Amino acid sequence: MVENMKKTIVCPNCKTRVTVDGLPGERVLVTCPRCSTPGFFTFPKSIEPKHLKQKKEVKPSKILTSKRLLAIGVAAVFTMLLLFCVILPTMQGSMHFLIAVGGSMSPEINVGDVVVSMRVNPEEIKVDDVITFRYKDGPENYITHRVVNVTNEDGNLSFVTKGDANEDPDQRIVESSELVGKVAFVIPYLGYLSHFARTKIGFVTLVIIPGSLIITNEIWNIIKTLKKKKSKGGKKIKNIIVIGYAIFAVSIIVLGYTSSYFYDIEVSSGNILQAGTADIADHLVISEVQIAGEKASYDFVEIYNPTNTPLDISGYKLRKRTSTGSESSIRVFPSGSIIKSNGYFLWANSKGGYAESVGADVSSTATLAKNNSIALLSPDGTIIDAVAWGESQNPFVEGSYFPKNPMANESIERKAQASSTNATMASGGVDEFNGNGQDTDDNSADFVLRENPQPQNSLSIPEKPPWPPK
Repeated sequence: MVENMKKTIVCPNCKTRVTVDGLPGERVLVTCPRCSTPGFFTFPKSIEPKHLKQKKEVKPSKILTSKRLLAIGVAAVFTMLLLFCVILPTMQGSMHFLIAVGGSMSPEINVGDVVVSMRVNPEEIKVDDVITFRYKDGPENYITHRVVNVTNEDGNLSFVTKGDANEDPDQRIVESSELVGKVAFVIPYLGYLSHFARTKIGFVTLVIIPGSLIITNEIWNIIKTLKKKKSKGGKKIKNIIVIGYAIFAVSIIVLGYTSSYFYDIEVSSGNILQAGTADIADHLVISEVQIAGEKASYDFVEIYNPTNTPLDISGYKLRKRTSTGSESSIRVFPSGSIIKSNGYFLWANSKGGYAESVGADVSSTATLAKNNSIALLSPDGTIIDAVAWGESQNPFVEGSYFPKNPMANESIERKAQASSTNATMASGGVDEFNGNGQDTDDNSADFVLRENPQPQNSLSIPEKPPWPPK
């Protein structure tokens, strides 16, 4: 059944409003009741009921598809990575971004945290502030410690500092001219991300892959747009091409800049924050020495390779000097001796089956004793590394000798990093699997006394240093 339609129209002559009845599609003669002006009005053929009207179509470009959500997520992660690991650390004018690898400020600043220090006027520094400084006549290192006292002599400010985890204040006084900034805030664990990004795997995972996804997504959007617009031609297509090329070019530039920057970011050594890498050796090192076990002859010398390359140590020599400076050979390594990247190599005394019991790679009847020193030499006689303990005449030594003689069933072990201790190097410690690469060319600073020796050989699991070699 077709229903009548009503329509109100306006007389073109006197502007009187007239209501007209009719059927859909019907042409009706209408006469104005006021001025008698005649006219025709045609009703629409049909009117779609309101409940049948289609909703306005949402353009696909406005729908958050899974692909778009993924692209947005990747872009957000990539942007955050660039911001915190690349862009902000380059703003070293008014602020310094430093990565802590030492525990001297624990628990407030822990290993792997990023410390943000802001430049301030020295007069603003007060007791209990945590500051970053660098000794002007010392090594190019940053140090971050707490102020425990402020002195003012004739207008010259100076600061006494101390690490929260250290028992004693720092030996040197910090002058106002050595002040770098005051710690504004600390970002937990971000240093690990930055350090991971500096590795090949990390760079690919955190930079190359996200960047490639973003670039690929943009190129695909450009191709789809070109397909829609190709029949129209003209200026719009040119603009799209220019914009697409700009996105691609900027992305490539950013990626290139990122790769170069990740090898310049500032990191720290112990409680010291420095530019470049930590004090990790880039050569073979003597990593642990025992001079007596259950028997006085139960001696071993462990060697560690902190580099990422396996090394052939055929013909290398292990030599010792006694307390009087008398020198003799411990062992010349046989042909085919290889030490894996981040791996170990072990010499032990052969008496009483001790070498077999610890899985030594090589052995001999040579012995070690108190106040001795040893050196690792290349086939041509160049000293690669040396360590001395106790006191002796003309020792093999780097810097100052380790001050204590290890007792029976004790050893001296090279640190994994500057903050390492006997506890952190022991089983379950944070440095247990961080290798033994710490090397400041000072035996006294680079070794700790171990109460439970852990000799490792060429079959032991490789241990990667916590930071790249220097």
